[in-house]
Amino acid sequence: MLDPELRRKLSRVNRERPSVESAPQPASEPHVVTLEDILPGRVHTHQHGDLYVCERKLDVLLPKDAESIVTSIGGVTQLGRSPEEVLFLDIETCGLANCPLFLIGTLLVRGDEVLIEQFFARDYSEERALLGHLSDVVSGYGMLVTYNGKTFDVPYMRDRMVFHRLWCEFEQEHLDLLQHARRQWRGKLPDCRLQTLEEHLCGRRRYGDTPGHLIPELYHQFVRTGNAAPLEGIFHHNALDLITMAELLPKLL
Repeated sequence: MLDPELRRKLSRVNRERPSVESAPQPASEPHVVTLEDILPGRVHTHQHGDLYVCERKLDVLLPKDAESIVTSIGGVTQLGRSPEEVLFLDIETCGLANCPLFLIGTLLVRGDEVLIEQFFARDYSEERALLGHLSDVVSGYGMLVTYNGKTFDVPYMRDRMVFHRLWCEFEQEHLDLLQHARRQWRGKLPDCRLQTLEEHLCGRRRYGDTPGHLIPELYHQFVRTGNAAPLEGIFHHNALDLITMAELLPKLL
């Protein structure tokens, strides 16, 4: 028989010993959202390297508005162009000067469909391939449509192409809708930002959009971590800019 004092000591030890159930469990690995999770696409191999390409149909993105937007794009006939000749273009960059650009969005008509194609550099090293691919794409169109593209987008792309020892003439006719917006709406609306015109002329307010000033840091975050979750709002922002340009076209001509 155990000594009573020893029994008391063993009992106290058993009471104080942590149970297996209460032991802390190792933290599980956080889920990393991949690029394919938020934007199904494909890796395109260009002579200057790889980039990521996504193609989406307008009637899938905005089924209720697709028909009216197709009609709006038809407004280019006023300029002597067919819709198939016109490429809407918008870029997203890592800053305002001497910084890489990482996303180029285009809206185009192919057959009886309106498509949004987005070209994406998955890290800084893919910018050269991104620009090279854009040069190939642009060469097939007779007109570019942008919003502030004459002052920002095209000069920015030219500067980045010079940095990478690439060249693109951008000799197409260039319709910069900002110039037309200022002529028609300066002093009548709070400002001539694209989203202001979108709200007042198209009757649409954005939800789930990423503000422009946050875009560079979110891209840097993706490059550092590989987690694509923050990119979803950026792709959405870029696509909506293109769609709004197409909607505004006949209102600004």
